[in-house]
Amino acid sequence: LEAEIALAENDLGIAIPRAAAAVSFSPQSPSAHYVLGVAKFRAGDTALANSEWHTAVERDSNFIPARLALAQQEFAAGDAEAAEEEVVPAVREEPGNIRALVLYARTLAARHRFDPAEVIAHRAVAVTEANPEPHIVLGEIALQRDNTADALSEYEQAVIMAPGSQEAIEGLINVYRRGKVTREMLEHMEWLGQQPPHSATILEIVGRIYADRGWYDDAMRALKASLAAEPHRATAALALARVYTEQGSLSAAEDSALLIGDHT
Repeated sequence: LEAEIALAENDLGIAIPRAAAAVSFSPQSPSAHYVLGVAKFRAGDTALANSEWHTAVERDSNFIPARLALAQQEFAAGDAEAAEEEVVPAVREEPGNIRALVLYARTLAARHRFDPAEVIAHRAVAVTEANPEPHIVLGEIALQRDNTADALSEYEQAVIMAPGSQEAIEGLINVYRRGKVTREMLEHMEWLGQQPPHSATILEIVGRIYADRGWYDDAMRALKASLAAEPHRATAALALARVYTEQGSLSAAEDSALLIGDHT
């Protein structure tokens, strides 16, 4: 418990020795090995973390947190098959576990098993209406299937649910990069960024895309809105200065550049 509290406070100096002591005191405890694995992973010792998580699963094959930790690492390493082997028992044991369902869907998609991946992701959506991750996964699957319309819909839903989600925002960017971008699509994205709480990131992104296509009035509007939402956003100020420069408004460009200050 002391180790878990220390982990919650990101105090590895206390978490690691406390977790190691728990393992020494109770070597048969899967929880103790799991917590030590988490502490070691955060300290950058991936090999020892994986070893502790494997030990936790050996102590209890149904210990879900360790299985998911192993599956996540295997997926991150590019071994979707091994990740799937770890995550399937977790899904069977806890069919309502969002983390397990999302990871399972991603492993299936990575192996180009798109139909079952969509089924699992939709199951995750049914389990919770407040989590953007299933929609992000459905967006990823749609992009892999070159279905930009569905990808756009899913990523937009994710951004609405979690305006600050970088994963959802990056997904939106990928959709606009890969698909045929129309002014109507960008106007919709701009509208999305204007929904409370306003997303300075989305507004900056759409402003830059406007500018890339030479739609400078639209770009200025979106970039100004980004700065209104986040006045010290240096990247938006720089983008706006560039738009003013392209338009020949050098004094306005200088005024915008002054907002950048020490953030350049």
